[in-house]
Amino acid sequence: MRISSRIFHSVFQLITTMQSYLSIPMEELPLNFRLVLYFIHCTELLLILTSVSLMMFAMKILMNSAVFHVHLSVMFCIGFSVYILSTIGRLILILFELHLIQPIGGTDDPLLIGASFLRLYGIFYLIFTLIGFTGERACATYWCDDYERKTRWWIVPLISSFSFFGGFILTYTLLFDIMTWSMLVIAAGVINIAGFVPFLLLFRYNSRKWTAMRSFQQKAAISLNGYELSKRFQLLENIRVSKLLYKMSIPVFVNYLLIAGFYFSHLLCTIPYISHLSLSLFDLWIALFATSVPLMGYVIEPSWRTAARRKLRGARRVGVYESEKRRTVDSGHNTNLHFSHLSQIWDCT
Repeated sequence: MRISSRIFHSVFQLITTMQSYLSIPMEELPLNFRLVLYFIHCTELLLILTSVSLMMFAMKILMNSAVFHVHLSVMFCIGFSVYILSTIGRLILILFELHLIQPIGGTDDPLLIGASFLRLYGIFYLIFTLIGFTGERACATYWCDDYERKTRWWIVPLISSFSFFGGFILTYTLLFDIMTWSMLVIAAGVINIAGFVPFLLLFRYNSRKWTAMRSFQQKAAISLNGYELSKRFQLLENIRVSKLLYKMSIPVFVNYLLIAGFYFSHLLCTIPYISHLSLSLFDLWIALFATSVPLMGYVIEPSWRTAARRKLRGARRVGVYESEKRRTVDSGHNTNLHFSHLSQIWDCT
């Protein structure tokens, strides 16, 4: 009982820290401020629905098309799935923030606690995604000879377990006041740097290896004979994926800075209305960032774009085929009906 009551108390403290205007009745806020909050929440809701739709479409593309290696595609899909689950918690929290539903039982409301925990855990899991991608690319570099031919299914569960465990550790330390939000932001920066630096080293290593293969020097030409076709393909794949993740990491880093800035302004601002507004913009920018991730993959990666267009054309062709089939069936039925009428008229005459 002591542990459970401590968890409930810590979660409620976390909720009141993140959503501090839950205790303020919406009627006591100025009308203009209420309209701004409603507009922000409606925009966030629209962005959440858009991001979920784009991520589900991206998951369908990644699992049915050879855009990336199957390990990397599964990791993308796991990350998208975790975010989609966290949006469920965020949608429930929006209802509490707008006072459309009220907590039952005060601090021990299980719906409020579960929604907040789901929301936080989804955010903390995504902090470890860069390290996960770096680990998968490290495996692709180490087993470069047969990474495409031999599927090592234990790689994805191992890396995903590390990300799930890391997200749980961050959630646990925050719930039990071991780590503050300021420390959490610093820890998130350190974790991403720890994933980004080895990622750049792997990219440089693969690029140098490919340059040595393409060199016209005698030593490189001799070593080229030892490379198999699968190894050449894997080197090019490592470089291609590294370029994609590198291009995506720059806007991700900028979004991290903006999200951290919104939250620090919420913590440090002494004016309640501006603090509430900064917190709403914090959640809004997370939804905007989540919407931009599938779009960045579509814009940056040509194979992603080609697979998406092919999928859309395929759906359109299926629709055209069904309509043509329906039209053919209708026309056949009308033709038979026409000739049956002619036969009846001929019999009467």
